[in-house]
Amino acid sequence: MNYILEPKVTADISNYASYANANRKATPFVDETMRNNPSIYPSEALLNSLFVVKSPDKKIVRTVTRAWNRAKTASEG
Repeated sequence: MNYILEPKVTADISNYASYANANRKATPFVDETMRNNPSIYPSEALLNSLFVVKSPDKKIVRTVTRAWNRAKTASEG
């Protein structure tokens, strides 16, 4: 695990997979074209505007699931 967390190793993995990593110390070692690609590394402004959608209450999930199942099976109920 410690080996993977080494910045150069992390960057090599990111470069190979064309996938961002969470190790900020590795960013300088990531290929420049990938590092500057906003689809892979979004801007700080975009990151600050993101939010997490929380899971709905179990009762809501159950109601939606039942409604969906009725729709799929063309049942009335």
